[in-house]
Amino acid sequence: MASSASDAGLICGLDFDRIEKEFLKADKRNTAVQKLKEGIEDKLNSMLDQNPLRIQFYERYQEIIDLYNQGKEYTTIKEIFDRLKDFYNDLSQEEKVHLQKI
Repeated sequence: MASSASDAGLICGLDFDRIEKEFLKADKRNTAVQKLKEGIEDKLNSMLDQNPLRIQFYERYQEIIDLYNQGKEYTTIKEIFDRLKDFYNDLSQEEKVHLQKI
């Protein structure tokens, strides 16, 4: 996946524009959420390995996933998708702050 600064949908390795387009297709919603979950889990595990005190991120992620597992209606899944996207952005911000400190 090529990255460029002008590609606004590409955030820290995840192409949100492509994933969101998949999400909008009725038969691809769960696939899009799963791709987003996988990207988040990779980043989250790496960040927790670096600093176990970031456990609040894991707890927040788990709350979102619990909501996802409870409901499968479009509005619920769309809300979960948006929350996962925001959460991934927050992880990226935390990672940037950490990198600036070292």
